Amino acid sequence: MDKTTCCVDKHTPRIDNSIQIMIAAFRLFYTISFSLMTAMALSTSTSIHCSKRLFLAIELPDFIRHHCRERITQQLQPLDQPEVAVTNGNRKNATTASVNWILDDSTYHCTLQFLGSVDTSILPDLTLALGEMCRHISPFELSLDNSKIGCFPHFDSTKNARVLCFGFHIDSNNKNDTNTLTKLSRSVMDTTEPFGFPREKRPFHAHVTLGRVKPMRNGQSRPMKLNPSLKQFIDERMETAGTTDTKLQPFPVRHVSLIESISSQQGPSYKTIERFDLCTEP
Repeated sequence: MDKTTCCVDKHTPRIDNSIQIMIAAFRLFYTISFSLMTAMALSTSTSIHCSKRLFLAIELPDFIRHHCRERITQQLQPLDQPEVAVTNGNRKNATTASVNWILDDSTYHCTLQFLGSVDTSILPDLTLALGEMCRHISPFELSLDNSKIGCFPHFDSTKNARVLCFGFHIDSNNKNDTNTLTKLSRSVMDTTEPFGFPREKRPFHAHVTLGRVKPMRNGQSRPMKLNPSLKQFIDERMETAGTTDTKLQPFPVRHVSLIESISSQQGPSYKTIERFDLCTEP
């Protein structure tokens, strides 16, 4: 074997190792690049097809919202003090419920339809349809009933109450005894249904939510019983609801609002996405 052959054979393993290192580096670079491109594509897709938790409602004037909060703090909340049972000299926890009262008056509103999670990609078409619908509805007036305290799921009964609310006094204005606000709610559902939002099957009751009854402590889904003092007060007010001397000053309804519900540890906050003006032409 000559010297040249020996030299080639001697360095061949080093050349092979260099090629392998280059191939490994290329594969690593390709893998990282592909992962980055995939992540960017997913990020772009997510940003385009994000969703928002939305509902349609009537926003309330300041004097109505302030009145609701005052009624809670000065009248309802003091009646909602948990009672302590005493048996054989031992104090036990109350079996009556307390209510999670809504004290942020900026959150009070009258819901027309809850939409839930909405894909933002349909918002342009949805808002266009809602705006067109509102242009065919005339402005009207509402009056909060100063004594009408309703409950859900049974609006006129405190039985198994989950939600406490104030109702509205609305004068009927057609032969079918269907008020303007109910007609507006139906028009809203007629407009949103083609976009995949189901109609509400329960009867529509215009209301302002004041608080939610806490659930049973044993993990059951059913609500606690209302405090007897609070229950008696609500029952008495239900009997007098609808009389003319319990109405607050009427306020005009000039638009429908599309509102986003934003969840946080402090509770939900609301952001108005768009307002749709009702028809102003005679």
